[in-house]
Order: sequence, then C-alpha cells, then structure tokens
Amino acid sequence: MQYLNKQLHTIESLVQQIDKGVLVMPNCVEWDVVKQSRAIENILFGFPVPSIFLLENTREVLPINSSIQFVKTIVNFVDDKFVLTNTTDGLLNLKFNNLPLKKKRQFNKTIIECVVMLDTTISIDTLDKMCFN
Repeated sequence: MQYLNKQLHTIESLVQQIDKGVLVMPNCVEWDVVKQSRAIENILFGFPVPSIFLLENTREVLPINSSIQFVKTIVNFVDDKFVLTNTTDGLLNLKFNNLPLKKKRQFNKTIIECVVMLDTTISIDTLDKMCFN
C-alpha cells in the first residue's frame, strides 16, 4: 500500500460520491446510535473532524479502518436513520431533515480531509471479510 494523495471534500460531496457509486462502502458493523449521535454532534458543534482514509484500487475507492464507521455514520444521518440523542442545544431527537437550515448547511459544508492510499490487491470483498473477522 502506498500514499497517493490528500483530498479535501465537503460532507455533501462525499455523500454524493457514495450515492453515485464512486466511493464504495464495505459492509461492516456500524457504531451504536449513541456513538453515531456523538460523532454527528461533534460535527454540528464545529469540532475538528478526523481525516478519513480511502483505499483506491483498480476498480473502486473504499474507506478503510475506522473511517468506514465514520463515513457510514454520516450517510446514516443524512438518510435520517437515527436521531441526535446526546445534545442539549435544541437539536435533541432531531434527524438530519429536521435540522434548522443553517445547521444543515453547516453540516453539508464541513470539510473532511481524505487521505488516499493506493493498493491494487485489496478489493471490497476482502474488506468485507476483514470487517467481520
């Protein structure tokens, strides 16, 4: 595996890449709702967002390591699959589509640094197996 480059993406552009199949999500165990909510609340409160690591091979681009759960959490929130559970600032029990417009924009425009690694030997099938073993 070798370092390829760093890219800056907004959350909105990452979700669009997943929707278009440019970024492929391995099947992995997801964080529980409390941990997912904390991760999203940290983004909404403007705390620094961790870099995510992506693996590019000959066929696809995949998140790797803990980046899988973090990216899946973002997608789950945008898809309204859970509500915020730990906040006390008026966002409690809200889903993404119920957020005030200003918070939605802030969330979507949050920049995430993506560190892209190149490895032509690892595929999504390999990552799926690694996630569940």
